Amino acid sequence: MPVVGGMGLGPLLSARQGLRLLLCPPGDAFTNMALDEALALTADTTPTFRVYYWSSPSISIGYFQKSAEVLNSLACRGTLQRAPTVVRRPTGGTAVLHNDQPSFSLVLRMRADVRQGYHLLGQAVMETLKALGMDARPWAEVAGPLSYTSPSPGGRGKGEGDSPPPFPPPSRGREFEFGSATPFCTSNLFPYDVILQGQETSASGGPTKVAGYSARRFQRVTLFQGYLHLPEPAEGGHLVEAIITGMEKIAGVRLMEGNLTEAETVLTRELRQKKYLQQDWNYKR
Repeated sequence: MPVVGGMGLGPLLSARQGLRLLLCPPGDAFTNMALDEALALTADTTPTFRVYYWSSPSISIGYFQKSAEVLNSLACRGTLQRAPTVVRRPTGGTAVLHNDQPSFSLVLRMRADVRQGYHLLGQAVMETLKALGMDARPWAEVAGPLSYTSPSPGGRGKGEGDSPPPFPPPSRGREFEFGSATPFCTSNLFPYDVILQGQETSASGGPTKVAGYSARRFQRVTLFQGYLHLPEPAEGGHLVEAIITGMEKIAGVRLMEGNLTEAETVLTRELRQKKYLQQDWNYKR
């Protein structure tokens, strides 16, 4: 059984299952979110890992975020002028600016809590960065141990989204509650986030966060969404290859490139049109 950091991955996937790999062309914000949800809603017994780019600068906001709060903050920063497209994710977490760096999603039939998925993704990201000559580590190693109670199987608010609680700079043995200091993901540090070793001070005065994730449970299936935010973007093809290799090494399984099924394609179009393009969804809070 593959083991990462002392935690067996058996509860997540088995070597005989493998992971289907989807390498999709850059999509707009609405298509990207619709496709991730479609993968979760049509998931069979084969776990899927998707790597994708955004066709234009966009902002994704977390399921639980108040759109007015996020948009006002974005307007004050001038971010909306650079990325005027805003979409609400199906998962929790806080706002992310997507430009020329990749995002990824993972769909698993979970028999364990989401922390194992976050741990898996964090370890895979660190392997990716190692291949690119960067030294990274999880924020929890910097901030020290924490007490963290996993959300119920239904997730926060009837299963609409899960994300780990904010993890402020060192406060050992403290239990953290859901919430966020700012509406932007790169400004918040969570236990399983990845920071660059030797670059603990970013332009904002905190650690240089280079990856974050959020999750949502769909009955027995869990959708994880993540992104990379490197100080200097790496060459696209090499970066994607490093992501795939890192995931294979950490998960201990082979990623087999596949294609969308007809059901996934049809549902993606439907979700894009009826949900993700609608103001009722994107500005529902």
